[in-house]
Amino acid sequence: MAQSDRKTQFVFVSTLVGPWGGSEELWSRAALDLVSRGFSVSASMPELPSHHPRILELRARGVDLWLRPGSYSLGIIPGAE
Repeated sequence: MAQSDRKTQFVFVSTLVGPWGGSEELWSRAALDLVSRGFSVSASMPELPSHHPRILELRARGVDLWLRPGSYSLGIIPGAE
């Protein structure tokens, strides 16, 4: 595939701890601007309530949003007993 045939994609990864913050405002506004210009945009961030207004707006305007759980279970680690 020729370089000019590929569509530019952007991915934002947030390490948010706590409520929506200043850096989330910056990347989310950039994401919405890029989507409005026709770019493909994805974002990965820790899970917030699904009714959070910024999450609703990002989804409604076409950002592919991946919400990560707040914590991960490691289960039982062999030999760690």
